[in-house]
Amino acid sequence: MKKKLILFAKISLSITAIWLVLDKINIEQTSKIVANASFLWLFVAFIFFTLSRIAGSFRMSLYFDSLGMKLGQIFNLKLYYLGMFYNLFLPGGIGGDGYKIYFLHKHYGAKAKDLLNALLQDRISGLFALLILLSFLAGFSSFLVIFNISFVWFPFVAFFAFLGIYLLSKLTKKFHSFFLKGFFVAFILQILQLLCAVFILISFGEFSNFSNYLTIFLISSIVSVLPISFGGIGARELTFVYLLEFLHQSSEIGVALSVVFFIFTAISSLFGAFFMNMKPE
Repeated sequence: MKKKLILFAKISLSITAIWLVLDKINIEQTSKIVANASFLWLFVAFIFFTLSRIAGSFRMSLYFDSLGMKLGQIFNLKLYYLGMFYNLFLPGGIGGDGYKIYFLHKHYGAKAKDLLNALLQDRISGLFALLILLSFLAGFSSFLVIFNISFVWFPFVAFFAFLGIYLLSKLTKKFHSFFLKGFFVAFILQILQLLCAVFILISFGEFSNFSNYLTIFLISSIVSVLPISFGGIGARELTFVYLLEFLHQSSEIGVALSVVFFIFTAISSLFGAFFMNMKPE
């Protein structure tokens, strides 16, 4: 009953967010932006998105290795895509992380607590890498002018974010030795996703205000992973609408970017359905 109520709340919030977005934007103009996008540049963007998924799979394998599970990279990639499928299309059920814990505990004998810690370390490294990139990009955005913040503060924010995750990793001895590798891969993953967003913008013929769009893209990435909506639907788009409105910019490009990025996520997640009956190595 509790899971059903949570799922209902997430769906309700997503519907509300989508309604607010549609009320704020010019739907016809947004549709034209997506429909007229360059297929070539969209294809390039999707390649970078796929590379980010491969990087995410490799990062996860580092933490599994620390638990003594030497999973092959292809096998780990399949498990990663299967987790994406569960996260997006079955968010009210077991979920991607929950399925990984169940599968690896059942077939490899790994402790559920250790697996949960590994997944948590994986998420934390990704979050801090995102925050460091955000601290630099925000320094070139219009937010700097509006809030009258000196650019010199942003490198300090990045440094303390890095220091924070380093000290946090020391609390878990099993994963501390993998900290630098895991963080480096997490950083590469976020850069690949940023490049994906850049090429989506180029496909729209948008060559200005990159720093604003990419700063908000990173902020929306944080918002979309919060467990407050159905698969992150609506949360990312709403972030673009209100923050671009705050910067006195048109929201249509930002929402179009968000929609295309979600389409990429959905297409990639669907590949996970092919691995629903996968067997352990």
